[in-house]
Amino acid sequence: MNRSRMLFVLLLMGSGILSRMLPHPPNFTPVLALGLFGGAFLPSRLAAIGCSVAMVLLTDIWIVLHDVLPAQGTQYLPEILLVNLTVYISVGLIALLGKQVRFGNRVGSSLLSGAGACVLFFGLTNVASWFAFYDKSWSGLVTCFINALPYFKNTCLSTGLYGALMIFALRLGEWKFPMFRDPFSAPQMKGVQEKPARS
Repeated sequence: MNRSRMLFVLLLMGSGILSRMLPHPPNFTPVLALGLFGGAFLPSRLAAIGCSVAMVLLTDIWIVLHDVLPAQGTQYLPEILLVNLTVYISVGLIALLGKQVRFGNRVGSSLLSGAGACVLFFGLTNVASWFAFYDKSWSGLVTCFINALPYFKNTCLSTGLYGALMIFALRLGEWKFPMFRDPFSAPQMKGVQEKPARS
């Protein structure tokens, strides 16, 4: 991957993750789309996991310092950190999923990886929430998952929306600026052909 393309991909990821700072419905965030997008378009698994998790971690630090601590103090801080750790593990796994399935290259694979990411995130983070905040029993586990169901819709919708926006922005950049294209695939928009070079 050339440097210009990699910086463009990171810019799109950074722009997406900054939307976490804006007011939004619960769980309507770009976190899962970020992992899928980074996995698909960053050059290596290590870069995909590292950059995706680092962006989520940095915004989490800001959210904890500016929202959580002023409102709740440190009473539930260990439990919140446990759930956040599970989020980072989930994002890393989702980045691997995006790399494996090639999120963004085909509609079918994008929908499949998006659905898989939402289910994975929902399962792992709610097990952590159960362990942190609920009775350690089957009824507590069931209650935790039932309480989380209303948020699952927002997770799915936001993953689809932010994923589509980032892919569209990347493809538009590739079309307008040759420096952003993948030299191994050089994608072009349908019906658009390169002009022959003049000798």
